[in-house]
Parts: sequence; C-alpha cells; structure tokens
Amino acid sequence: MAEKIKRCFRLMRLFALGEAVRYAVFSLLSALSVPLAALLTERCVNAVAGAGEGEAGFWGPFAALSAVLFLSVLIGHFLRVSDISLTEALQKGCTPKIIDKLNRMDYAYFDSASAADVLECVSRDPAQSLARLYKTLIRCAALAVRIFSLSLLYFRLSAAFGTALCVLMAAEIVIGIFSNRQFSRLYGEELPRERKLACLGDLLTQKGPVFDLKLNRSAGYVKEMQNRLADSVLRERVRISLKAERWYLAGLILMTAWTAALLCALIGRRLAGMLELGTFCTLLGSCPLLTQVQAELSYYLSSMGKDWFVVRALEELSGFREVCGSEEDADARPEIVFSHVSFRYPGTERFVLRDVSFTLSPGETLALAGANGSGKSTVIKLLCGLYEPTEGAVTVGGVSASGLSPAGRSRLFSAVFQDFLTYNVTVAENVGLGDVRNLFCEEKIREALKKSEMDGLADSLPMGLQTPLGHLDEGGVELSGGQRQHLAIARACMSDAWFYLLDEPTAAVDPVAESRLYRSFASVIRGKGAVLVSHRLASAAIADTILVLDGGRIAQRGTHARLMERGGLYREMFEKQSSWYRGEEQAGEA
Repeated sequence: MAEKIKRCFRLMRLFALGEAVRYAVFSLLSALSVPLAALLTERCVNAVAGAGEGEAGFWGPFAALSAVLFLSVLIGHFLRVSDISLTEALQKGCTPKIIDKLNRMDYAYFDSASAADVLECVSRDPAQSLARLYKTLIRCAALAVRIFSLSLLYFRLSAAFGTALCVLMAAEIVIGIFSNRQFSRLYGEELPRERKLACLGDLLTQKGPVFDLKLNRSAGYVKEMQNRLADSVLRERVRISLKAERWYLAGLILMTAWTAALLCALIGRRLAGMLELGTFCTLLGSCPLLTQVQAELSYYLSSMGKDWFVVRALEELSGFREVCGSEEDADARPEIVFSHVSFRYPGTERFVLRDVSFTLSPGETLALAGANGSGKSTVIKLLCGLYEPTEGAVTVGGVSASGLSPAGRSRLFSAVFQDFLTYNVTVAENVGLGDVRNLFCEEKIREALKKSEMDGLADSLPMGLQTPLGHLDEGGVELSGGQRQHLAIARACMSDAWFYLLDEPTAAVDPVAESRLYRSFASVIRGKGAVLVSHRLASAAIADTILVLDGGRIAQRGTHARLMERGGLYREMFEKQSSWYRGEEQAGEA
C-alpha cells in the first residue's frame, strides 16, 4: 500500500504539483475545522448554561465559533475550486505526455501481450483515474485526521473511550486496506476478460459487425458469450464485495457497542453532575458524525482498486523503451539498403525474414510479391523503423531506419498501409493530414485527389471538400471501401517524400480500377522511389524490380518480363491469377 501511495504522489508531482498541494492543504484544513467547531460549540453551550465568567467570557466562544464557521465556508469554497483545478491540470499535463510517450516508444510494445494491460489502462482516461485516486487518498487522510482529532474530545471523558475509538478506527483502516487489496487483485485478473467483453460489445454495436451478425443470425450466440463472461466477472465481484461487507459489518457492530457504552457513561455522569452540559452535548452530537465518517472511510479505502492499476500502468508506461531519433540527417539523395536482414517478432522464435538484402534509390520502384505470411508487410515495417532487425541492418541515406527522427522519417516516407484509416473529420482534412503544412491548401488537396483517381469526389458530396465523414457531425457521409482506399492514397500523395510505401492499399477496388490507379500513380512517383505490396501481380509489372518472397527468403528477383521468362514461383502465381480473371470474364459473358 505504501508503495502504491508513493507511485501516486510521484505522478502528481510530475503532472500537477501545485494543484495537488493546494487540494491537500484545503482538505486537511476542512478536516480540522470540524473538531475545532465542536470544541467551540461546547464552550458556547457552557457559556449559555452559566459556566462562563463575565460578559467577555460569554461572548468570546461565540465570536470564535462564528469565525471558525465563516472560515470553514471559505475553505469549502477553495476546496471545491482546487478540486476542479486539479482535474483540469491533470487533463492538460497527463494526457499530452501520454500521447507523446506512445508516439516515441518502441512499436514492438503494441504487439506485446505483456504490454497489452498497460496500454488498455492508459487508454481509459488515465487523468481522471489519477485525479480520482489522489483525491480519494487525500480524503482518507482528511477523514483520519478528523476522527483522531475528535477522539481527543473523548479522552477528556475517559482514556478508555478515547483509546477504544482510536483502536476501532485503526481497525477500520486495516479492513479497508485489506478490501482494497482484494479488489485490486480482482481487477488485475479481470483486465483480459474486460478486453474480451469490450471486443464482444463492439461486435454487437458497431455497424460492420452488426450487419454481418444480423445476416448470419448469429448475434444471439455472441450475446450469450458476452453474458456468460459478464456473469463470471460479476460473480467474483459479488463474492469479494460480500466478504468486505462482512468485515465492515463487524466494525459497525463494534462501533455501535462503543456508542452504546458512551451514551451510558455520558448520561450517568451528567445525572451525577460530573459533566458540564456543553461537554455532554458535544460528545453526544459527535456520535452520528463518527458513524458517518466511519462509513465514508470504509467506502473510500475499498473503492481505489481499479484506479491503482491505472497508476501502475502510467509508471510502467514511463519505463517503456523509446526509439531515439538520430541527430544525423539522411543523405541529400537517400538510398535504402537492406543488408542481410533477418527478423523475428519480439517474444517469438520463428524468423519472418531470413537474410534479405536489396537496395533502392530514388527514381526506382520495388514490388514485393509472395503468399500471405511470406514477410512482405514486415519489410515495410522495418523500413519505417517500427522494428529493429534481429540480424543485419536497414539504413536509409546512411542512417539506421530505426534511428531516424520523426521529422526525418516524414521527409523520407509517405505510406498507405493495408489497415488504413479514414478519420471522422472533413474530406479536406482527411487528405490534408498527409502534409499538415498544406492542410488548408485547397489546390494541393484537389491535386492529390486527382492523382488518386478521386477528383470527382468533392463535387458529388453535399458540402464538397468540407463534407464531414462518419456520423459524428450533422450531414456526415459514409464512403465505400474503395472510396476510402482512394482517399488514403490521396493523403499519401500530399507528401513530397522521397519514397512512397504502398502496402496492399487497393485491396477494396477491382483489378481494372487498381491497374488504372497504379498507372496514374506512376506519374506521381516519377523521380521518387516506391515500394509496392499487392496480391494482384499485374500491378507489380510497373516496378523496376520485383522481389518474390517465400518463407521469409528472397526466392526470385528481377523485372516482370525476366521473371515470366525464367518460370518458377512468380510465373506460377501470375498464371494462376490470370486464369482466375479469365474464368471470371467467361462466367460474366455467359
């Protein structure tokens, strides 16, 4: 528990130190105002009952009580303001740093099962979780201060009553910490199941999966899977909650017994004339307050389990290895060099690439061909510096691909991946994000759309280039799969990079449209370099060199014409695809 608290405080010092200190100070002052007000109330009652001596002795406690009550109102106001300021400061200080860290860290973590829980936690509004956890800790501290300050009042009645109250409250804290550990363990075990629940929920709510499930009448099965998993999670939560509730009930019974004994002692001493009226009223009136504080303390101590994981995830995230960009710039006319590259993904033993070597200069086009799993997309990832080779080296302009700075990488590469994205912003922004320097240059955007065979898109939409995509905004439209792929290619065309990387960017368009697009794209990349990955080998014919990958090795190398002459794997795949298309054409004519 102590280590967890240290983690939380370290993060608060990093993200919002000033606001965190102010919130703690006002919380503790608010806690101290309660026993102080109780003590002054006792003196006021005694003064009214005639215990005070003279007029000064009569009005003094009332003036002091009024001042304390006024100050407590001000402290409460400042506490609420600091509460809001703390949350705002964490949102501004925490979220941007997390995003920066995610952009800088080694891409291998996104493929790591051990890092999945960390990434899951930091994706759930970690600033709110951190703020909630810190506030809960401070509230617990403030409640403890309030309780043990009030206990000093009971020591005046009897050392036994004061000591018993301290012991009861200490036991309550121990029970709360124990419950917190149980819930923390539970949430840790639940994280993988929660990810699966979220995935099943997406299947039942998102447009694409819902259509598929509805068509196949399989939504009921997925819903049943979700219910079974949710029930297993709920049963474990209920079990631990009932266990914590039994401990809480035991503490409440002991507190009730202490209160009953206190009432007997108070009434007996008051009737015997051994207790002043003010002291009697103050101690009697504090009993409900103590019960309320006990309940709040128990709740806060047991409610922190889930937020602890976010704090731990933030600390683990800060320790994730970053890919540090080199200060060295690539050559003025950079050349890509793969030198005896072998690669296996982190945590696996199988090599995806083995002894791959090639060079590519600006002005040259390279196509990667091969079956699924042959390593084509891995070549693109290594080229972008997302991974470092297990063996060998990948350099661009004499600089390691993984050591390129973000600015240097954007000057070198413009890419369209097979899992491309369309953003829920306007058409113009979707294209302009390929080069933020020209984000609002309509001429450049229209030129990029033309290069990607999409020059008629803007005129066909209700608001032209300013038409929002998706349904987040009023008047938003949905594009077809082929249109979205053309849009992603237009985004790549915005860049003036040295190399264009196209990893299966045309899978959703028909072969004729793909061929036309690549012919158009050939003019875009004139004088530039390009790496093309496509399952349709007819598109590879525009490349200067084709690498045929088989089992992670280069099986063949050459132009389309030379490879067709030699025979082998490339010719076999090409003729098989050609026969498919001929068969489709004949079926269409029939």
